Amino acid sequence: AGLPVCETLADLAVQVDHAIVVVVTDAQSRSVTEGLLAAGLPQGAIIAIAATNHPDTMIALQALCAAQGVGFIDAPVVFG
Repeated sequence: AGLPVCETLADLAVQVDHAIVVVVTDAQSRSVTEGLLAAGLPQGAIIAIAATNHPDTMIALQALCAAQGVGFIDAPVVFG
């Protein structure tokens, strides 16, 4: 459909200003969020985590994003 394919988070971070992350675990949410931030996701970008994770994890990830000027949305998904 003409969408680019990214092999790494670094490739993705330089091409987007909104990322919707669909994962299962807190560790995956943390890994992807930290990876996007480390790869240079621009200030003003937004990361939305679509997963059911512990609230403490989401609070910590929001703080990491805020420190880099990146927005953060906790968008929980229910598995049942």
